[in-house]
Amino acid sequence: TVAVISAVPCFSAVTYPFSSTFATLVLFDFHTGFIFDETSAVIFADCPLYMLNEEGLSLTGGVLTFSPTNIVNNKLTMECKNTYITREKYDESPEIKISNGDILFVKTGSTLGKSALVTGLKEDASINPQIVVMHVEKDSETFMSNVLITHGIMKQVAAVKIGGAVPTMTETELKNLSYFAP
Repeated sequence: TVAVISAVPCFSAVTYPFSSTFATLVLFDFHTGFIFDETSAVIFADCPLYMLNEEGLSLTGGVLTFSPTNIVNNKLTMECKNTYITREKYDESPEIKISNGDILFVKTGSTLGKSALVTGLKEDASINPQIVVMHVEKDSETFMSNVLITHGIMKQVAAVKIGGAVPTMTETELKNLSYFAP
């Protein structure tokens, strides 16, 4: 017998009796039908990272990961399907950590060239592999963010993208973009 004991937006924790003397928690994803045991760490869109352990279902401190869908009209939004990574992955990968004043630039995919200035961030966050983080000098963040959406830059991006099915721009090419500054 399987009994649902706790429902959260993307999945439910259920008890599954392996013997008459004890039961264990398993995680059932209603979207895919996958079942994960108590040692599993699971990432779902639109859900923070939850994990099952001896104490039951608990939030493990998943870290928000920005993707191109989080960039709308050159601004970051959380009004989309958000994804999360484990705290451990975040801590071991300094290159994906972002903070206020950074600029996120989409370097891979159909939305190549989209960018957004990070502002108002109040928690740890990271990027997915389609995005590169641009660390710019203090007090030049807004200027650089505006430069990246100019016709001149977008024309350069279109000229250097690689590939047909999945357009890509290398980080070296991004560093070589030229613009006029006052």
